[in-house]
Amino acid sequence: MNAKLRKIRETLGQWLKVYRAKRARAKSKATFIGITGSSAKSTTASLLGHILAGYRPTYTQVLALKTLFPGEHFWLPTAAAVATALELGVPPQIVAARAATLQPLANRSQVLVTEGGPHFLVDAAKAPWHSINLALDMMAKATVARKRIVLGQISDYAGSTRKYHYAYKSAREIADQVIYTGDNAHRSKADQADRDSGRFLELRTPKQVSDHIKATAVEGELILLKSSPKLHLERIALAWTHDVKCWVPNCGKREGCEGCGLFEVPFEEHRDYVRKRKRAKRRRRFLRLIGR
Repeated sequence: MNAKLRKIRETLGQWLKVYRAKRARAKSKATFIGITGSSAKSTTASLLGHILAGYRPTYTQVLALKTLFPGEHFWLPTAAAVATALELGVPPQIVAARAATLQPLANRSQVLVTEGGPHFLVDAAKAPWHSINLALDMMAKATVARKRIVLGQISDYAGSTRKYHYAYKSAREIADQVIYTGDNAHRSKADQADRDSGRFLELRTPKQVSDHIKATAVEGELILLKSSPKLHLERIALAWTHDVKCWVPNCGKREGCEGCGLFEVPFEEHRDYVRKRKRAKRRRRFLRLIGR
């Protein structure tokens, strides 16, 4: 009975929030204008002011924000979320406080800091060619003594695989070392001088990359892990804080390793492990039902 009442209270509370939000939005006369292009913030602001100046009287509010996002291109989703919250009546001081504590989503420009080791910038949820420069730009603007870039699979492009060569040329200008991994690691077209000097490394599997980084890591260096989700490069960072045992190059799972939660279990044991976990969960439920 208590569970049912709690569910009813939660449902009514959610309905009340939706009602208040709709009522606040209905009373508003604000006009939202969305403009994309993360490298044109000043132009966007000037254009927006120019448009609104000829449209109707406008009232501006300056709200200083600090966020934990590592890249400038996060300004657009941040501005959209903040503007929506303000429009729904959330006090500015609460908006600023909450914006300052939001962590980047897992594997989406997520920053992982290891004690006495490197700092990882994990951007391994997707790697479309059209936006790969955003990840490289974060590295270019980072003020650290040593940088490395690990690049796996590039996605969402048509035609020639020369995109890997173009990406290497850009990454080489930013990082002290560039590591290619995965099935397309051989497509960098790095010259022999870069290979001989260690400026470029071709390592076929994430496990090889992890072993190399653990053997050569410098405290405080910044390492970008960039790839489509197929390779699960986040394991390279997780290996510094967990005993990662699942190193199969392609497990076939779309969710990230933290969402899967089985990265400390060898891949060949996943099925039995999940079966035992479900069996134990059913047993606990049964014991609760009989009061034991």
